[in-house]
Amino acid sequence: TGHLDRVLDNLRLLDRKKRELGSTTPHIEWQFIVMRQNEHQLEEARALADELGVNALVFKKVDFPHGEDDLELAEKWLPRQHPEYLREDPFFKPYAEDGRLCWRPWRSAVVNWDGGFAPCCYLTDKTQDFGDLNQSSVKQIWNNDKYQAARALYQKNFVPGEWVGCLDCSVYQRSKAARRRGSVDLHPEPVVLQVSGAKPVNGNGLKRENGQSGPEAVTVSQKGRGEESAAANTEEPV
Repeated sequence: TGHLDRVLDNLRLLDRKKRELGSTTPHIEWQFIVMRQNEHQLEEARALADELGVNALVFKKVDFPHGEDDLELAEKWLPRQHPEYLREDPFFKPYAEDGRLCWRPWRSAVVNWDGGFAPCCYLTDKTQDFGDLNQSSVKQIWNNDKYQAARALYQKNFVPGEWVGCLDCSVYQRSKAARRRGSVDLHPEPVVLQVSGAKPVNGNGLKRENGQSGPEAVTVSQKGRGEESAAANTEEPV
């Protein structure tokens, strides 16, 4: 069920330490997935984000990996009072149309509950992790072979030598680089995570919930805006 109070207390602690140090970083973003069950809490979320010192509150839509034509799922999860969160996620469209790069391998990182490290929350399977903070530092992972390979996927003549989770992503698959490169047969075997006293749910070994996508309605806190920073060279390939 998680420990919401612990998360909120840690955010307050982080905000207090930033103020004590006079620092604008780290930049704190809260992504709020708008569903039927919580769409009545949007104003409450705005107030809480300001109280916590959050820099940006991002409202996002529920992700339907197999489309929104599943009427039973749509009836259960999609919001009714706020139809603006039913639109297609604009994050994906530009990449399909003109092949522009995904910026996440240069500027983004997600740390999961088990120490798994990936460029974004769309990489949900254990096999898609780029590293493990229990074994390596942030700097080591940020500059490792998987991150370098992900950044190079959009370079014209690059041929990946190992599997990286980005090869599964629809953003990459709909890019000009993917169409030019064709299929890459490097996919690893699925990882099944055994939990004591429990049976595996499926053969994919999913370790966490799927990432969410949607139109980004951003509310910025009045307590200051931090600048994004990168731990390595963020210059995108030509």
